[in-house]
Amino acid sequence: MIKPDHWMTANARALGINPACVNPVSVDLTVGSRAALVTYSRFGGHLKYRELDLTRRGHLDLRPGSRHFYLLHSAENIALPPDVMATLFLKSTVARSGVDHALAGLIEPGFHGQVTLELSVKVPTRLLLGERVVQLMLHETGTVHVPYGLTGRYNGQTSWQRALAPRYPDGSVVEPVTNTLAGLTWAERVAALGLA
Repeated sequence: MIKPDHWMTANARALGINPACVNPVSVDLTVGSRAALVTYSRFGGHLKYRELDLTRRGHLDLRPGSRHFYLLHSAENIALPPDVMATLFLKSTVARSGVDHALAGLIEPGFHGQVTLELSVKVPTRLLLGERVVQLMLHETGTVHVPYGLTGRYNGQTSWQRALAPRYPDGSVVEPVTNTLAGLTWAERVAALGLA
């Protein structure tokens, strides 16, 4: 079931959202204070990150190009309960001005932190600090066995986050990290992580 406006408004503080940004079945998130211009290296496929601070000018000018994209973060620091997931959509007004969002729009139950946005543009575009740029639709899932808050690699992020490399520079696959919570019950995991 999709969570309606009255549920989001009643739970706005716990969710970390602004009640004034609640729509009938979604909530708007706004542009945060930091961004990165991510460029592709011509040789070797390496990504280079250049940090951008939006607080000095109050905006970010995005330029089109096939060899780069932008990482931004939401100003909001959200917290999803263990029985609610979110899908992320670019606001139609922003999309109609030439901005495109990568299809990385699933936020797992239990996630908490600022949301990283992956944007590219077709025409030069200016985004203002605090501008409503994406909207979240919240979906009830039923309580999941292991929420993202216990295992997620991007959980707790406080700005945009570069991709955590799934491969080593030589192309070999990164072996999974040993899960120190394996074998623990839900209650034991919550206690071990100090979430009780």
